[in-house]
Amino acid sequence: MVKIYIPIKDAEEIDYMLTHEPKSKAECVPEGEVLGYIINLASPYCMVIRICGVEYEPDGHNLPWGEAILYEDGIEVACTDAISKFFGEWKITYKGEEFVVCIEREQQKNITYIGYGKEIENEINA
Repeated sequence: MVKIYIPIKDAEEIDYMLTHEPKSKAECVPEGEVLGYIINLASPYCMVIRICGVEYEPDGHNLPWGEAILYEDGIEVACTDAISKFFGEWKITYKGEEFVVCIEREQQKNITYIGYGKEIENEINA
């Protein structure tokens, strides 16, 4: 299994996209717009995990959807069904081999931004 950690800010944006139903076409992630990550696996494979936009329909389901696509030497060979998630495990079985990628949110580090230059000295000496 390969684990990928998505930066907190990006993870929050992805969560928002997948859980907040757009109220207008302007708020909708448009069809054809894709946000994704390429994960290199054992040669010659890679997997793309992506979120795909939708065509806006008034009173319709307008949330984007996620999928995983397996490539062998740059050619698409298998994919998952479209689902309304991004984080967690993605599994594709191809030629009897299971490919697993786990997408996780980067954990907040135990740090606090206190500034720079004199601001740091003032904070340390406080």
